[in-house]
Parts: sequence; C-alpha cells; structure tokens
Amino acid sequence: MAFNMHHRLCYTYLLGFKKDIEAAFALILLVLNFYFLYFVNFLYPDNVVAFFALAAAALYYTAKKAPSASKSWKGIAFMVCLFVAYLAKETAALVLPFFILSAIYAWFKNKSLRHFWIAAAATALFLGSVYLLYYYIETGNPFFRLTEMEEANLSYSNYVTNPHRAYFKRLTWGPIAAIISTGTFIPLVLMMGGKRC
Repeated sequence: MAFNMHHRLCYTYLLGFKKDIEAAFALILLVLNFYFLYFVNFLYPDNVVAFFALAAAALYYTAKKAPSASKSWKGIAFMVCLFVAYLAKETAALVLPFFILSAIYAWFKNKSLRHFWIAAAATALFLGSVYLLYYYIETGNPFFRLTEMEEANLSYSNYVTNPHRAYFKRLTWGPIAAIISTGTFIPLVLMMGGKRC
C-alpha cells in the first residue's frame, strides 16, 4: 500500500512537472525518506492532509493551462480538496497563505484564472456555511470543533501553556535541525533548482 501511494505521488508530480528534472528527483528523495515511508503505513490525518493538499496544488497548476470552460470546475474541485484536508486536520490551513497570495496575484496579473478563483471562493463560502451551520444545529456553537480543541490543548502541557522561552527553539533553529536530521534538506535543495540558461 505504501509503495502504491508513493508511485501515485510520483506519477501525479511527473505529469505536471515532467520537464523539471531537479524537482522530479526531489520528489523521489522526499517519498523515499525514512520518516515518510514509516508513517505512511499509519492512518494519521497528516497523510490525508498531504494527499488532498497535493491534489489541490495539482488542480491549481493544471488550471493555468486548462481551457476557460474547465477552469470553474477545477476551482470547485480545488476547494473541495482543501475542505476535505481541513476536515482531516486543521493544519491544512497552513497552505492557505500561498493560495491567497496566488489568488491576489492572478486577479490583477493573470485574468484567465479569475473564473478559477471565483468558483473556488464561491465553493469555500458554500462549504464553510454548511460546516458552521451543521455544528450550530448539532451543538448550538458553530465553532464547537475549535472550542473543543482549545479546551483539550489547555488540559496538558504544551506550547500554549508553557512559558514564552519554549517558543524560541520552535521558531528559530528547531525546524532547521529537524530538516537536517531527517535528511529532508536534500530534496529541498533540489526543489530550488539550478540556474536556467
């Protein structure tokens, strides 16, 4: 099952980026990373988030070259993927700044993508309304899920309850140390690519 998932990831990536050999090698190294191989066999929500975030990114990338008629459908599918990723785990929201900046840029610089982003925004508004309405009907609190997470987080020692000095490592050299110790820096260097002639 793990191999099958990796094979699909590689195939999906190479479909869109087959001319970028550095990025292709980066993906191969990334999916063969020990931690990725080990944790892909467990049904963690992070795996679901990673899959649907990748699917959303692929839809966005292919929408750039798609005919105008299919851009709206791709925008709808794009937002459904992000919504499913969010339902799996709230950390899916980490990709939103990139897509929001892309939407702002496309609105002013790439008018051909306006239909994609309008469809995506309309879908987000619809899905978000249904999501909040469901929790309001069931619990009387539209933000019930977030409230429950906040209460659970405050019940044990974590970065919210720890003193401010606990943030220093996490926000400075901690992520860099993790990237180096896991070997993830190798595909990251390859993803940056080289100088084009």
